[in-house]
Amino acid sequence: MHTVASLLIGGDICPVGRNERPFAAGDAHAIFGDILPELEEADAVIANLECPLIVKATPAVKGGPVLGAPTDCVRGLQAAGIDVVNLANNHIMDHGAEGLESTMKVCADAGIATVGAGFSADGARKLLVQTAGNVRIGVLGIAEWEYSIAGGEVPGANGMDTVDLVRSLRACKVDCDFLLVLVHGGNEYFPYPRPGLLKLCRFLVEEGAQVVVCQQSHCVGTYEEYKNGLIVYGQGDFVFDHPGQHPVKQGILVKICISRELTFSYEFVPFREGTGKNWVTRLDRRQSDAFLGDLADRSLALKSDEILRERWLKFCETNRNTYLSMVLGMGNTLRRFNRTGVITRFFYRRGALRTMGNVIRCESHREVLITLANEDLERERRSRTPFHP
Repeated sequence: MHTVASLLIGGDICPVGRNERPFAAGDAHAIFGDILPELEEADAVIANLECPLIVKATPAVKGGPVLGAPTDCVRGLQAAGIDVVNLANNHIMDHGAEGLESTMKVCADAGIATVGAGFSADGARKLLVQTAGNVRIGVLGIAEWEYSIAGGEVPGANGMDTVDLVRSLRACKVDCDFLLVLVHGGNEYFPYPRPGLLKLCRFLVEEGAQVVVCQQSHCVGTYEEYKNGLIVYGQGDFVFDHPGQHPVKQGILVKICISRELTFSYEFVPFREGTGKNWVTRLDRRQSDAFLGDLADRSLALKSDEILRERWLKFCETNRNTYLSMVLGMGNTLRRFNRTGVITRFFYRRGALRTMGNVIRCESHREVLITLANEDLERERRSRTPFHP
């Protein structure tokens, strides 16, 4: 196959912690080490920017961590030759509309394109088209529904709405020759796709995507060749410092080579984070072969619905009490106390939990809950200083 265009896809980049200083200094080698030649050789390098680049902190009120990095950190992205950053993720609105605006501005000034977020729902859904080797490469970013999703004229990330997705995919068929969809979704540290994610990603290929890559799970997952496409269910972080939690992590770059006939081949480039002189270090041949062998073996589970269901149920049962605690609105102290399920067993009757399950499961009931949650979030956003893009 004669390659006319090559893509390199990296996972989550968050220039915080030990990496903030080299990013701000534009020291790409200190960050990416011996992976840097791969970035330099590709016609287009695409990654997920997992936090806003901010001038000042304007933290959003939300559950979970609030992430942000100084705007100077764009220098590291620029020095590494990253061409596109996906902003469709659960942290891009961690510093409100101001954080999104500063991120898009500094990236544009640095010659880095953005996709997957905007100052309205229509803006967030917009397809990005990059030309490489006379191939029009379309990039679409979508994210699971958390605090960051755009709505109407409200800024944010492109959410996973099936109807909107179908409309976007129809337009993509006209506007580009080769379509990459970045999906910010999946369960953290679970290396397999949840049933709904598997169904969605296969649907994306059926509707015209050649490559679908899931990010967000913070671990390398599985992959499959589906029809004429490639789906990667989790590629791990690219550059993300998790102090004290996971000092050594592994990830993969997804390398795509496109022919003149728009067929493609792929390759995975494994690396580890957080060890050695550079943050990212490529695995040596022996380590790489073992890593890729494990990845291929793990991915065989995708051929069996029974095995996938068994592993999904095991994950759900393992995390049962954590999720019940969150749904019941428990704070951190009560969540820790409920790790064994002591609160839910003794203070909530089975009938109450069945009713809760039905409200979550039923589309009409669930939409009421989502609407109420969105209204609360919108009131919080409106309470901030008015924003004018």
